[in-house]
Amino acid sequence: MTDTAELSDRLGHYRANIERWQREAKQLRGTANVSRAGSPADTESLVGLERTADEIYAEIASFKDGWVELAETGPDAAGELADISETLHLLLLEITESGIDMYRSRSGLVAADEPTRD
Repeated sequence: MTDTAELSDRLGHYRANIERWQREAKQLRGTANVSRAGSPADTESLVGLERTADEIYAEIASFKDGWVELAETGPDAAGELADISETLHLLLLEITESGIDMYRSRSGLVAADEPTRD
């Protein structure tokens, strides 16, 4: 079974990554907003977006692998794990939405709810 110090370290790892990804998601949303305004996203931003999404996918997979062991340490840990899982999935959704806007700006396609540009 996992001891309290190890649990704290592992949860701290997830929290630190989440904080970093939240900052990155905010930057990507800003880039996506500029893209929606008509300035196509640059390649570097798209590569950064893909890197961040890949990292989050890997973290979710890692998290799922250790979920049962960590959750067995008690109900408080299980509650924290649920919050972390939800936050990881919401971050991935936010990154994905930003990516859609950024890629759309490069392709010239318009969203269904946007007027066409003639």
